[in-house]
Parts: sequence; structure tokens; C-alpha cells
Amino acid sequence: MLGNLVLAFLIFSIVFSTLGDPRASTKVGTVTPSSLAEAAGLKAGDNILTIDGVPMTDFDQISAAVRASENKQIDILVARNGSQVDIFVTPALDASLGYVAIGYGPGFVRYNPFKAVWRALTFTGSYIVTYIKALPLLFTKRGVQSLTGPIGIARMTGEAAMSGFMSLLWLTGIISVAIGLTQLLPIPALDGGWVLFLLAEAVIRRRISPERQGTIQSIGLFALLGIMVLISIKDVAGIFIH
Repeated sequence: MLGNLVLAFLIFSIVFSTLGDPRASTKVGTVTPSSLAEAAGLKAGDNILTIDGVPMTDFDQISAAVRASENKQIDILVARNGSQVDIFVTPALDASLGYVAIGYGPGFVRYNPFKAVWRALTFTGSYIVTYIKALPLLFTKRGVQSLTGPIGIARMTGEAAMSGFMSLLWLTGIISVAIGLTQLLPIPALDGGWVLFLLAEAVIRRRISPERQGTIQSIGLFALLGIMVLISIKDVAGIFIH
């Protein structure tokens, strides 16, 4: 688990000091073809100033404003070539992503090596907090729909690779954090399952027999494999549907 988090920290440090930080920018880096953003007239290079009159300071704030406006038209004020332009768009759930989006990628803010290391540390920490807060969503319909298995991850990795090496590095860092934290979930067959055994033994004040631990771990493993199979089926179906 710790190794995954350290790897993610190193990857983010490299990305922030070379390509830059996509979360700290209000500029539009890319616009997805045939997306809501493209249809509304958003262009690469636009600098997002406000959304419905609220000043925007970074990509996270912009993303939050978009996700909070599902199926509701918003007014995005952008700076373009010395003038200001209003972009009207209605955010909607992107089935391929699993969340509300309009279809654009942020620009980048590059840091010096020392600031990049600090930014990587704080970003990794904030992503951990975000992951923990999102855990309850797994028990909702949308949370289940957003789960991705090996096939979905391979698909995203392929798309990131086509976008460039740095995009692939960024995705690798995000996946590394997710894998590291998932290992801590209190589910048998994961590292968190062993922690659960230790807590249970502390409560009952006696050791759980190896045979019983093995049985519980086996049940947990088969349950995880079953879930993975179902998610993989969903990923395959998504390829043909989209």
C-alpha cells in the first residue's frame, strides 16, 4: 500500500515539474470532439473567468460547478483573444466517465522542482481525502455504474497513451493511489482484511484460528473475483455500446 502511494507521489512530482499541474489552471487545454463543450463553442486556449457569475480559480472549482449543474444550463464566461465570450452549456452525465462533464481538458501550470514536490505531496493527500469521502457513493447506483475493472483500466490507459506520455504518467499516478487505498478496505483477501482480523482479536481477546481465517479469506477472494467479473462484463458492454 505504502509503495503505491510513494510511486504516485514521485509520478506527480515529475509531472508537475515538467508538463505542469492540470488542476491549478482555469485555461482550457483541449476540447473533446463531438462533446457538449465543442457544441457550445468552447475552444482550446479559452480562460474560464466565471460560471454563473461566480469567479473560478482552478480546475477543481470549475469541475465542481459543472457537476453540481447536471441537466441545468450554465453560463461560462471566458476570456478569448482580448475579449470576453459567454458560453451556454447544459452539463450531463457522461456514461463513459461515470460523472457529469461537458468534455474539456484543463491547461497546465508548471512549477519549479521544489514547489512541484510540495504540490505533489498536497495533491496526493487531497486525493486520499477525496477517495475516502467518495466511498459511500459505491453503495449508490451511480457509484456502481462508475466502477471500472481491468478491461476499463486498460481502455483508459490506451486512451491516455495516445494523448501522450505525460497523460499516461498522470493516469498511472491516479490508479496507483486508488490501488493503494483500496488495499486498506476492510475486506477479506485485502490488506485491510488482516487489519480487521487484528481488531476482531483485540475485541474478543483471543486468536482467530488459522483455519477460520483461511475460510474467511477464501470467501472474500471469491467475492472479489465475482465482482471483478461483473465489472469486466460491464466494461465490455460499454465498449460496444459507446
